[in-house]
Amino acid sequence: MVHLHVKSVGQNPLAKIPPAFFADAMLGSIARKLRIFGFDTIYIRDIKDEEVVSIASKLERVILTCDKELFKRVVKVRGYGILLSGIDDVDNLAYIFAKYTIKPIDLDTITSRCALCNGQLENAKIEDLESMGIPPKVRLLHREIFRCVSCNKNYWKGNHFNQLRNMARLVGIKLDTSSRKG
Repeated sequence: MVHLHVKSVGQNPLAKIPPAFFADAMLGSIARKLRIFGFDTIYIRDIKDEEVVSIASKLERVILTCDKELFKRVVKVRGYGILLSGIDDVDNLAYIFAKYTIKPIDLDTITSRCALCNGQLENAKIEDLESMGIPPKVRLLHREIFRCVSCNKNYWKGNHFNQLRNMARLVGIKLDTSSRKG
């Protein structure tokens, strides 16, 4: 059995509903997954801790971090923050969702955001697929293609989608298990 070693702070346990996040530089994988699951998540790889705290405080975002020193700064300014173990994405996501009573989770292409830039996704028009650079095989196999309105990255429900759906299922199991214990 895995035990989570996480802590959280905040004047109000819920910053916003749904919460908006700011993932620190060590949590790029969590940031991408939160975005795909539809959560507005800022992630900047090269940024100073002071800037993270300042931006997140102004925007009322929950800071996600594995950095104890950054977490101490969040506590000091009475911001919103969650200190994660950083060991396993499934455990970390389950903790974040449990903290904000988010369940069940699933992949919803209506609310999913761009994993790269956090932009909104829209359905691509079938007639535009060739000009969008979608490979012929993908156009043939997938009826739904999504495009980020900010960076123009394309998405479709391939193998990676199935892996993420399985991750959502595992997170859901952890949420169910922890709610029965609590």
